[in-house]
Amino acid sequence: MVAFSQLATSDYVDPFDMEYVRIKSPSTGQYLYEDPSSGSVLTQTGVDARDLRSHWYLKLTTNSGQYWIRNRLTGDSMNSEAQNGVVQVGAFQSTFVSHRWNPVPDSGGTFFRIANVWKPSEYLMVPTGNGTLTYASSNNTASQQFVLENIPRGATLPWFTYDQSNSVLSNSATLLFATNYDKASVASETRNRTCILLGATNAAASWTVAESADSLNIRYCVADGASGTITLRITPSGSTNSTVVVVPVTSAQAWVYYNSSGTLTNVVQSGWTPMKRFNDVRVKLTSSVG
Repeated sequence: MVAFSQLATSDYVDPFDMEYVRIKSPSTGQYLYEDPSSGSVLTQTGVDARDLRSHWYLKLTTNSGQYWIRNRLTGDSMNSEAQNGVVQVGAFQSTFVSHRWNPVPDSGGTFFRIANVWKPSEYLMVPTGNGTLTYASSNNTASQQFVLENIPRGATLPWFTYDQSNSVLSNSATLLFATNYDKASVASETRNRTCILLGATNAAASWTVAESADSLNIRYCVADGASGTITLRITPSGSTNSTVVVVPVTSAQAWVYYNSSGTLTNVVQSGWTPMKRFNDVRVKLTSSVG
């Protein structure tokens, strides 16, 4: 996303594709999300960025400055049709002016204040604590200020990646790099062409858990024809007691070799190029960590 010096709604709208955003109250840290069961918009701190209920997109209407605010998960749109002070979210109605909003940058160019087109004196407003999104006459306070956070393009995935970028190495563990796609290098098949080499007895890599999980997938490489184990040592924060999980690893179903004609074999051949050197093993823990 290009950085603009002056806040503008157009920064968050793509005329050719969907530009998803999360809408946040900077004063309270609350995000807006749809509650389909109540047909209203709720506000809460700590909403997971992967929760599609908190993803919205702005779509420009045929009238300049007027936008529909629709939910990514349901396609429902925010509206003030009931005129009861609570922001509803329901089936999209393109002709209803109550479904149209005007995000207005504040005088400092830092926040948006979002006015309803049908009732232009009414602005979205968050409660003091987690609760229901409302609208009220302009009071020019922080409760009516919002920022739009762009959601990165690509898949929203339900896992966290631990690799060399967030690891701590010990006991002679080192990093293995491939500066380009060098087929002779194991690292050329890895994420960011970098992997951790545990090339000595007791060499180790450690991570601090970023979010709760009860399972993991380990991607590894061992020499062709070899097998062994990986020892996971899980230590809760502030504790000296560790849970040890021994994970078998093997080169089976990895390592193939190509010649210059593209012929493939899984038997080592002199002068042939090795590829597909990594395997995966899935581990289910007895309880969640993190």
